[in-house]
Amino acid sequence: RDLELLRALCDLRALTTDQVRRLAFPSEQTALRRLRRLESANLVRCFGTPASAVRVVTLTRRGSEVVTTERGSVRAAALPSPVFLRHLVAVNDLRIALGHCLRERKDVELVAFASDRDRAFVGNGRQPKPLLSLETSSEGAAGMLRHVPDAAFLLRRGTRSAGFLAELDLGTEVVGDRRRGVGKAIHFYLNALPQGVRGPETFFGAGGTSTYRVLFLTTSEQRIQNIRRRWGTLPTKPEAVKRFVWLGTLDVLQGNEFLRHPWRSLDPLDGAQYTMIHEREE
Repeated sequence: RDLELLRALCDLRALTTDQVRRLAFPSEQTALRRLRRLESANLVRCFGTPASAVRVVTLTRRGSEVVTTERGSVRAAALPSPVFLRHLVAVNDLRIALGHCLRERKDVELVAFASDRDRAFVGNGRQPKPLLSLETSSEGAAGMLRHVPDAAFLLRRGTRSAGFLAELDLGTEVVGDRRRGVGKAIHFYLNALPQGVRGPETFFGAGGTSTYRVLFLTTSEQRIQNIRRRWGTLPTKPEAVKRFVWLGTLDVLQGNEFLRHPWRSLDPLDGAQYTMIHEREE
């Protein structure tokens, strides 16, 4: 279990103490007791930060060496600035929630998962680019629209697969401006989804999936209503594209109902609820 935790810290860069508990331990008390022992052994570091209500856990140099010895190589463990640490924690919440649900669903397979920090090699002497770099054209706009989602993952059930592009809004960005923040992301998807999203084949594979949904998680029901009112009422061709953008609150990432969560679409006239996995009759 200790090795699994060190591997997780290597892959995810930083976990809150609550995320450590959810990943590997039956109770908060057990998790904190074990973390104290790992910290005493100089394998992990626990610290407080204004970016998180609870303490954050990272690997020490010695902890990184343990994973390096086992794997043969290890990615850099540098942390983002405090401004972006909350975002990293939120992406890890998504990955943990997805993992919990899939352990209970043996019929559903996670084929791939990536976040906005993953990079793709593009040639010698050139800077790696974001693995999830997407682009599309836009009517009335010069050049291409480009965007990097916060995370993406591919699920497979039997012979069918579906790709999900996830956006995690922590309530700090503007909603109404299409040039930045929430508005920029939604403006991109409303243009990209009807034409086909260019770029995910790099991650999902050329034959991965032709079906994409955008999961937009935000801080409150009020903010969902603000997003629907601002962007869901704009004329879009086709109007049905709004029903491929699903909205929910970040709270859903704290439980075990992520795959069964009822999502609402961007379209305020759409009264339907959508789920990531359709429950079929046996």
